[in-house]
This record gives sequence, C-alpha cells and structure tokens, in this order.
Amino acid sequence: MKKSYTNIQDFLDDAHNELDLKEILIDLEIIDKKDFNGNFTNCVFHDGDNTPSLQVKDSWYKCYGCGAKGDLFSFIQNYYNIDFIESVKKLSSSLNIDISSIKFRFDGKMSRLKQEWSKQQQ
Repeated sequence: MKKSYTNIQDFLDDAHNELDLKEILIDLEIIDKKDFNGNFTNCVFHDGDNTPSLQVKDSWYKCYGCGAKGDLFSFIQNYYNIDFIESVKKLSSSLNIDISSIKFRFDGKMSRLKQEWSKQQQ
C-alpha cells in the first residue's frame, strides 16, 4: 500500500486488495497468532466460544457461532464500537498510512461509499 492517500476510495480499494485481516488482528494484538487454527480462531464477539468458530480470511471474517461477519473495517468498527470513519482512521494510523489529506464529508457520501464497498465484498 502507498503510505499517503488523498482519496478515500483509493485507500478503501487498496485496503481490500492488499491487507490481510488476520495479520492486522495479530498486529493490533486483538487475537494472538498462536490462537489461530488455520484460518479459524475463537470469536471475540461473543462469550463462551470454546471452539474456533471465527473464520478470518483475506479481508473478511465470519463467525459460525454468533453470525458476526464483514470486512476488515466492520471488524474494527464492531470490536472497538466505533463508526466507519473512525475505523478508517484507526486502521490507517496503526499501519502508519497518512490519510490526513483526505477530506471526510458528512453529506452521506461516506455512507454510500461504505455501502458500495461492502456490497463488493459479499
């Protein structure tokens, strides 16, 4: 990925194509590398998960226990209980990627971008 972005769509596209959610979760210390059994681990979204039910692959996840699913941004949103824009900022910050030149507009465009991007991931 580039280290600086001025366009949110470029960042979203590159994140989807180039980032590995499993590695991000390990880097953010959300899930320990030793806890993965292949692409499966215990789900962080529900209690009492004694067997690996959360599948993490490429830029998506799905829990076969509680039904949580989505892309890397929705994982960050749900885990930290933050909105989409904050998940973009958190992810870029943790990866030392500069998005400070991106102008976040709150006229619904970000919401449409997220909806369109999420549809592409399904």
